[in-house]
This record gives sequence, structure tokens and C-alpha cells, in this order.
Amino acid sequence: MPDYKASQHYTNAYRVTTRFLVWLEKNHTGIVDSLDKTARAGEYTPQLWTKLTGKTVDDLWQDYSQHPELELTYR
Repeated sequence: MPDYKASQHYTNAYRVTTRFLVWLEKNHTGIVDSLDKTARAGEYTPQLWTKLTGKTVDDLWQDYSQHPELELTYR
């Protein structure tokens, strides 16, 4: 995964989005599974972010951009 850069956005590339999703999961446990399940069921709406976290995806990206540090662990 690439290191965070201020010029990035979650819509830029898979690798950038992957890092954002890892950060999200570390800060909102279970969100990735919930997003996946909802999308696979054809029930995704942008409001899901707010339902799951209390924030929009853009607000979450703003939080991430202010503190993008990740401590990764591997199994």
C-alpha cells in the first residue's frame, strides 16, 4: 500500500482506497464486512456510511487525512 499523500483521494486508485479501508477497519471494526455484505445484496446507498459510523465517507476521508498512520499486523 502506498503511504498517504495529501494529493490522494479515495476515488484515485485501488491501492489508495485499500489503505483507506484498512484505516477504516482499524477505527470502525466490522465496517468493511458490512459494506461488502450490503453491496453484494444490492442494497448499498451512500447513507450507509453515516448509518455505520455517524459520518459521511467524505468526513471519514477527512479524518483519515488528518491522522493516516497505520500500524499493520500480519497473521
